[in-house]
Amino acid sequence: MVDIDLQKKQEAVDRFVSLAGLSPPDAEALVEAALQAAVNQTLDTMMGSGPVPSAMTAIRADNLRYVCLQAGRVLTQREVGVLFRTTPTSARSILVTMSAIYEQALHAQFVAEMRGAATVEQTGTKDQGLNWKVRFSQRAAYDTARAELERLDLLKFATFDDDAASVEFPQTVKTPHGNLNILARLGLDPPPAG
Repeated sequence: MVDIDLQKKQEAVDRFVSLAGLSPPDAEALVEAALQAAVNQTLDTMMGSGPVPSAMTAIRADNLRYVCLQAGRVLTQREVGVLFRTTPTSARSILVTMSAIYEQALHAQFVAEMRGAATVEQTGTKDQGLNWKVRFSQRAAYDTARAELERLDLLKFATFDDDAASVEFPQTVKTPHGNLNILARLGLDPPPAG
């Protein structure tokens, strides 16, 4: 089968601990996922019938898809940067390319990552209208929220702040079919009553 250099594997784990801030068990799991993904991707390349990516970003996006599927989650931009030893801008480009090409295959992971990276707060007043403001700790999660709102045909109710990676929308929207709770449609919970 596949013979792995245990010293290099440990160095990769240490790299994720020191540069991405992962705990040793999380770094070990991510390295294992990356190794298994590489094997699966190689086998699929040999056995597949579809086109093989040829541009560097597309190749990395394809590799990242396998890693995310194996890990059961979407990697953060920082983790992608460490995985491919690249700049934050390139890491974001790889994530965006992966999302564009493989969105259907990774939809559940993207949505779960979006929900995990969201912080919800109440804004507005009863007189002017109560809103939810959702801030995202990861840019990829913000991009996913925007895509989800578009998929649900709810963009018209949202105000985006690209610089702050946040979105704001009314707590309740009146539609011909009744009241609509956008926060619930995104699968997000309101903040605890305070």
